[in-house]
Amino acid sequence: MRQKNSGPDQTKIYEHMPVIDSDILPMSVIQYAWRTQEQVTIINAIEDPKYMHDPYIVNHKVLSSICIPVTNKGNRIGLIYLENNLIEGIFSPRRMEILNMLTGQIGIALENALLYENLEEKVKERTSELETQKKFADDERKKSDDLLLNILPLEIANELKKNGTSEARLFNDVTVMFTDFVNFTKISESLSPKALVEELNHCFELLTTSIAANGLEKIKTIGDAYLAVCGLPSTKSIIMQIKLSELP
Repeated sequence: MRQKNSGPDQTKIYEHMPVIDSDILPMSVIQYAWRTQEQVTIINAIEDPKYMHDPYIVNHKVLSSICIPVTNKGNRIGLIYLENNLIEGIFSPRRMEILNMLTGQIGIALENALLYENLEEKVKERTSELETQKKFADDERKKSDDLLLNILPLEIANELKKNGTSEARLFNDVTVMFTDFVNFTKISESLSPKALVEELNHCFELLTTSIAANGLEKIKTIGDAYLAVCGLPSTKSIIMQIKLSELP
C-alpha cells in the first residue's frame, strides 16, 4: 500500500496489510469499487448521502475523491484511490480521461510485473528442485561407487563405470591371502554382538590399511575371514608378512 501527499509532506510507504484492517482509506468507497468494478467519482464526499457517514471521510473531511478499478484482460488487479480535502469536484472530465488512460497502462504494467514475479518464483522453485535432484543423484552415485569399490579393484571399477563392461585378463603370478581368527567361535561366545562386531572392524581396518600400503587388493570379508590378493590387477608383487597377534 502506498500513499502520496502533495505539499511538503514526504511520500509514505506502508507495509502490505489487508485493506479491511486499515483505517487510512474510506472502506465504503473501496468496497463498492472493488465489488462492482465500477469507477467511483465523488464531488463532495462529506455531503454525499452515500458516503458521508464513512468514518474516514468524516475524520479527514474529504471533498473530492475518486476510486478507479485497475484491470487487465478482464482480471481484477487492484484499485487506485485519490482524494482532495481542499477543493470539491476537482476530478473533471479532462482529468478523468487522463486518469483512465494511465490506469489502463498501470493495469498492463502490474499484470506484467505479477507474471514476471510468478515466473521468477517458478524459476527459483525449479532451480531448488534441480539442486535437490542433483544432490540426491550425487549421493546415490557415491553410494554406488563406494559399493563398487568395496567389491572390485579400483582399476576394474573405473573400467566398468566408463565402459559398462570389464575385459577378462590373465594373470600368471597371483598370490591369494585368506585369513581367519583362531578359535573365533569360542571367542564370539564370550562377547556381546556389539563388542564382537567392533573387534572385527578394528582388526579388519588394520589389515586393510596394511594391505593397501603394500599394493595388495582386498577382495572381501566373510564373518571373521579376510580375502586379499597380490599380483592383480597390478602385476607388482610384494611379499607382506603380518601376524594377527602383532596387530595393535
